[in-house]
Amino acid sequence: MNSDNTGDKENKEAHSQDVAENQSGSGCNGEVERVRLKSLFGLHPFISFATKAVLAFLAICIIPSFFSSSRRLFISSDVYPLRVEVDGQPVGITPCNLRVKPGRHEIDFFYADEKVYHTFVRIRPALFLSYLFEYSQKASVNVRLSESVKESAHRNFLQDCMDYELLFKTDATRIQKPYFGYYKTLLGDEAKMNAVSAARYFIANRDAAEDFKDSFGDLAETTDFSYLKDDEADFNLEIDDSMLFGRNDGELKLIGECSIGGRDFVEFENTMVAKDLVDTNIFRAFLQEHAEFSPERKSELIKEGLADEDYLSAFGEGGSARSISYEIASEFVKWFGSKYSCKARLLTKPEYVRLYSHRSLFRNYVSGLFEMTSTSFITHEALSGRRLSEKDRDAVCSVFDKAGVKMSKELFCLGAYNRAMNDGSRLKLVGVIKPDSCYETVGFRVAIDK
Repeated sequence: MNSDNTGDKENKEAHSQDVAENQSGSGCNGEVERVRLKSLFGLHPFISFATKAVLAFLAICIIPSFFSSSRRLFISSDVYPLRVEVDGQPVGITPCNLRVKPGRHEIDFFYADEKVYHTFVRIRPALFLSYLFEYSQKASVNVRLSESVKESAHRNFLQDCMDYELLFKTDATRIQKPYFGYYKTLLGDEAKMNAVSAARYFIANRDAAEDFKDSFGDLAETTDFSYLKDDEADFNLEIDDSMLFGRNDGELKLIGECSIGGRDFVEFENTMVAKDLVDTNIFRAFLQEHAEFSPERKSELIKEGLADEDYLSAFGEGGSARSISYEIASEFVKWFGSKYSCKARLLTKPEYVRLYSHRSLFRNYVSGLFEMTSTSFITHEALSGRRLSEKDRDAVCSVFDKAGVKMSKELFCLGAYNRAMNDGSRLKLVGVIKPDSCYETVGFRVAIDK
């Protein structure tokens, strides 16, 4: 027993001597270092134990994570419901959380896996790329778009499968904090930038901006970072009507119904609406009563106070794809207000610009302040900065209750835009219909004058 202990002691001393010689070299300095190490490990054995414990923890728990395989989130928009897989296995993303709106080149992305992050991104494909940096930071998730995105971003989403690769460091039981990644194709070495610096990069580097435009076609023309201008004093982009309201001219005509990629749509000229989004309690009844709208309706809208000349002048002669949505929205608000005894109106263009120009990330896709899409309360909390009081929420929900739409107060929020405008007027509320079922949602933003 004693001989074993003696041998162990000699081995430890020899090991300490070797380490000391390797670190301090030979000669007098090496001898001093050996004495110091002997004293350290001899007088303070706990330090040695703690050091070993830390090294063991790093070896067992931390280091393997750097070599673990990445997970790939695959989203295909060529079928509906969307096929979402991680490593070939279905993941917990419901169709209502992730939507592609055909003809408008937009994506609703809401990934609600509590293990990873909670965030809400609803943007055009070109904006998806530019907001990628900000999105990654907020969600603590690094995203890389595959080459198929670059090849098909300028095409119809229902015809081309889109790959989004979300790379995570994982183990067998949980998703760990992701490692830092980058999107090499778009910005190369500059890919670590967030949305603000990315915007500055494109402004300062016109060649890079042209490359971006060449890669993604017309979508790059709609890329708009102007929402950042209030927060960034040295960043200023002009906002023009074409960026706000679109360019495609054409009269509104209800063409019929069609099916694309296994999903049914109500088809108008220059725009389509997913049938499952149309078939909601309120909007379905509205469409049954109003099948078509003519451009001549504009003058009536102005006379009735539902629109103003300044707003409608942005659409040009004959209307546009955006004015189509605006006309439908105006008719709907009028119909809704008369049917359910609620004073509701669409925002005028000046109100809209004042309200959204400095806060909204969504200006580039809002069609005349009316959208037929899944809407999350997170969006409106982010824009308004706070929730409505319980009293105000009950008052507004009661209006929708009359329409047969049961509201979920836990998942329903009105943007509390009860604030003075520059011209002294006051915008009270911006409303969003949010039924219990996220799958059947029609959202609109209107001023509700109580």
